[in-house]
Formats: sequence, structure tokens, C-alpha cells
Amino acid sequence: MKETTALNQISKIVDKLDYKSVYIEIQTKDNKYTLEREKERVMGFRGKE
Repeated sequence: MKETTALNQISKIVDKLDYKSVYIEIQTKDNKYTLEREKERVMGFRGKE
């Protein structure tokens, strides 16, 4: 599947970016493929382990 391969490659590129949220949609004649993400942020404090 060319579309899922394309989304996987785009996903790897997005991982290298400092993003807040991402929405990418590929619509073909018969299907729709989407990549949607929000970057998780850690809130709070971390103590010594």
C-alpha cells in the first residue's frame, strides 16, 4: 500500500519536528488515510529515584 508507506515516512519526519499537533489526510478514489497526533507534555515534578 503506497498510502500507508507514505504516512509512515511522513510520521518519521513529523517525529523530528517540534510540533503541538498534526493532522494529515490522504484521500484516494476508494479510501481515506489520516495521521493525527498531539504531542504529549509531561506536567508536574519529578523526584529523585
